[in-house]
Order: sequence, then structure tokens, then C-alpha cells
Amino acid sequence: MTLTLHDAAVAARDPGLPGLALLLDAERLAEAVARLLPDASLQALEPSYLRYKPGTSCLAGFTAMTRHGRVDFAAKAYKPRRYAVERARPVPEGLRSAVGPVALYLDEPAVLVRLVPYDRELRALPRLVDPDRRQGLLGKLVPNLAGCDWRLLRHKPGRRHIGILEAAGSVRAIVKLYTESHFEQARRGARFAAGMGGPILLGNSNRHGILVSAWQPGRSLAEFDHGDPSAVPGAAAAGAALAAVHDRRSANLPPRNLADESRAVNATARSLVRLAPDLAERAMRLADRVAAQILDLPERMVPLHGDFSADQVVVGADGVHLIDWDRAGTGPRALDLGSFIARLEADALRTGGPLPREIVAAFEDAYADAADRRPKALRVWTAAALFRLASEPFRQRRADWPELASALLGRVERHVDRHAASEAALAPTRRRLSA
Repeated sequence: MTLTLHDAAVAARDPGLPGLALLLDAERLAEAVARLLPDASLQALEPSYLRYKPGTSCLAGFTAMTRHGRVDFAAKAYKPRRYAVERARPVPEGLRSAVGPVALYLDEPAVLVRLVPYDRELRALPRLVDPDRRQGLLGKLVPNLAGCDWRLLRHKPGRRHIGILEAAGSVRAIVKLYTESHFEQARRGARFAAGMGGPILLGNSNRHGILVSAWQPGRSLAEFDHGDPSAVPGAAAAGAALAAVHDRRSANLPPRNLADESRAVNATARSLVRLAPDLAERAMRLADRVAAQILDLPERMVPLHGDFSADQVVVGADGVHLIDWDRAGTGPRALDLGSFIARLEADALRTGGPLPREIVAAFEDAYADAADRRPKALRVWTAAALFRLASEPFRQRRADWPELASALLGRVERHVDRHAASEAALAPTRRRLSA
């Protein structure tokens, strides 16, 4: 996509990052990278990731097709002084990408481009990408899968790298590589999930930050058309499966307390202030309301998926399975339900379609039946999850991101208002009971 007026305004407000405008303009960046890789026949770039820290840096991930096949890379805009430091760092010897050098330098806008397998935070990545070295590495973790073919799924620069192992045309396992700071929580989540009937953890390496899990065959619930009759029973099965998770006991998952969640809402509000000044006052005021409602809740902890949505539900021949437990922890049970509903609401806004109320109702009712309770303050947690999604349209590089951000805040306001009205209606009864 080309640089929109809104993106240009974001870049203009951050002159300390002269390369920001280039990273937000995929067409111009493609031209700049192609000039440095003249033999690659690089085609249009597809944005895959964005992490923007105003006044500090912006990291963007891209996928491109070349005459050598798919190439994934990261482009990072720095402040000029920091760029000079990064440019002087030596590149590890022997590293090559499919199209040539793994490090490219765009000096005038202070942008450093790193091509897979060069990722300073994912140090084992070169061993996973190289066929010979990968076989030796996996031979120690999962000997029976060491000879499988490798296929890249996703690369999140500086965070995570995901691929699958295939043999005889079928997927055998999924391999995830993490940074040191994210690995342990991911491993805890994978072990907890395996104990719940989720994907079996086949092997792991603390030294390399690698998890190898059995592939879970089936179809993601997010892929079902909302009009598909099987989507409703799939959502109901997901609700029942989540209730079983919440009813388990686990002392080995990190806590997500109310203060952490309120801070996450306020952090999103601050990012919106920098991205869209027109939304600043509204976002900050609304964040204060959501944070106050969160902190007013009882803090009852249960095991959580931590990032629950229809994407994390696989509908297979033997029922549903919950996947991707990288953010598993403990916290209020309604946090997972609110995350699921918020993502459905956000997707409806993104596509312009109606909210799939039958799917939401089936999910909530099945959860309540299985857990023998309906989580309290569900609107608060739905509002919190929606708020944290408000900057996502910008990160996804949507041309209409300001409009979507505003629409998401509108949904947050609706949930916050309805929760406040419900609490006000219950107040007289609570006062009589406490008298």
C-alpha cells in the first residue's frame, strides 16, 4: 500500500524517525530494497507486522516473492544516532538469505533491513532455516521428525518464528522459535495445554527457545462463514472446552492481575493519542472508565488461555481443540470470554458485516452450562479487549485505520455504558442485602 494522508501525518509528527514514512509506504520500500537486490526480481511487498514506539523506533515485517521464492524480512527505522550504532554492528559470518546479503542499509532515512535468517533476537533461526543444520538440531529434539520437510508459516521479527514439518504430503508437527523473554511462558502454556488434551508437546529446547508440538488437524473456527450451520455448534463446543480449562487447577502459569490489565488499556490509549490526535481526548477519557471498572472487580484467578478467539479453536473430526497457548496465565475467567467476543465484534466492524449473535449466544450459553455459572462483568472484559484492539487497524496497515479505531471505541463505549447501567440498577438491592 502507498502512504496515506493519515500515515503521512503520523510520520510528520515524529521527525526524530526519518525512516518512518518509508516503512509505512510499502511501494517505496519495495523500490528501495529492490535497488539493493537487483538480481532478486523482488515483487510487491506484503506487510506482516508492525511495532511502533514513537520517538524511538518502528519495526515492520514484510513478505515478498522473488525469483528465488518467498523472502521474509524486517525493516527498522531508528533515530539517526542509534542507526549509526546498529549499522556498525558486525553481521554474523556465513549468514546468507535466499536472495543475497542478510543486512541492507538505507542510510539517508536511517533504516536497517534484515532478511531471514538474520534476527538478533531469534538466535537459533539460522539453524532452523538451513536444511542441514536443522536436521542436526531437530535430531536432538524429535529424532523421528528430523528428516521432515520444512515450510515457513509466519515470521514475527524479534518475537517469534513458526514453521511446520511435513512428510509424505502430510503435516506432522509445528515448530515455534521464541525470544528468550517469551520462551518460558510459551512452554508453560504448551505443557498446560497438553495436559488438557491439547497439542502434544513433542520436544523443547530452553537453550534455543524452541517448542515442537504435534500438529492439530482440522479447520479454524475463524474460517467458518457466519452463515454456516456448523459454526454455531463449533462455537458451543468452544465454550464448553473453555469452561473445562477454567475449572482446572494450575499453579504454574503466570498471573494476569487487574492492575496489569488496566495498565494495558491505558497503554493503548496513549498510543492512540500519538496516532490519532482527533481521538485523543475520547480515548483517554474512555480508558479511564474501563480501567476504573476493571479495578472495581473481584480478583478471582483461574487458568486462562490468555488470547482467546475463534482463531485459536480448531474444529476437527474428533471435536474441538484449543491451540496457541503462548499467553496462558491465570486471571478472571471472563477475560477469555471477553477476548473471544471482542474479536468477533472487531471482525464484524472490519468486514462491514453484522455481529454473529447466534455464534456469541451459543458460545456463552455452552460455557455457562459447562461451568454452571455465567461470568460476571463480561461487558467490562469485552470492553477492555476491544480497547486493546483499537490500534490494531494501524498495525495491520489498513487505509481506513482511523475510522476503524473510532468505531472500535464506539463499541467500547456501548459496553462500558451498559455495565454502568447494570451496576446502578443492582445497587439498591446490594444495599438492602448489606444492611
